[in-house]
Amino acid sequence: MPSMCFHLSVALGAAPLIGTVATQNLGDYLFGATLPDIHMLSTLPISREQTHYFGLDQADFDDEELVSQVRRGFASKGDGEPALAAGYLSHLIADKIWIRDIYRPFFAPGAPLGVDSMAELYDRALQFQIDMVERERSNLAQLSQVMAVLKVKDWSGLDKDTLKRWRSFILESLQSERSWQTFPQYVRDFLLPHGKVKQEMVGEFLAFLPDRVKRLAEYVPQVKIDAVKQKSVTLSVMAAKEYLYANLG
Repeated sequence: MPSMCFHLSVALGAAPLIGTVATQNLGDYLFGATLPDIHMLSTLPISREQTHYFGLDQADFDDEELVSQVRRGFASKGDGEPALAAGYLSHLIADKIWIRDIYRPFFAPGAPLGVDSMAELYDRALQFQIDMVERERSNLAQLSQVMAVLKVKDWSGLDKDTLKRWRSFILESLQSERSWQTFPQYVRDFLLPHGKVKQEMVGEFLAFLPDRVKRLAEYVPQVKIDAVKQKSVTLSVMAAKEYLYANLG
């Protein structure tokens, strides 16, 4: 799935088009754009499907049906917190578009690279690369400041203490270094312990990392990623406006 900085960048791009609900409540809105990944907190007994409302194996849809499907899954989770809900929707939209336009065509079984035993690591390396690009484009200091002063409240079954721990996780992530020199440590600290990649593949992948990064750039060019980002912004605005109209009138 896209990285946290990618999600925050999509949310920032959509905010002025959504309107004052997002721009005047930017902290809640951006926090919402990270919340579907709260399942990554190891102490929480919840799964990705519980926070995203769909699995990786669901059928693909055109843009309009994709927005409708995400909104149906989300239902009324954001009642009382419209800015947070709008951000949450942007995350779900970006994930669905990533699965449809990047993961399945390029990395899933049956895709050109899907037959490579290293496909999962290539996918993760691409996410890491995108994170580096978005960190250069975004004002991380501003994002951290907005997140740091956010007044965290209980929301949709998640208590304040849990949400504060998630905010701390976000702030640590925004302040951590991202470079290809730190990628091996990222794999060892995050991907391996969570079973996201296979141990026996890691050494071989990292041993030829420069060549694999070059292959990745040729296989999925930045122009494709930028198109996915723009599509995510456009459909996030659509989903947020539909949701806000239905729930706020």
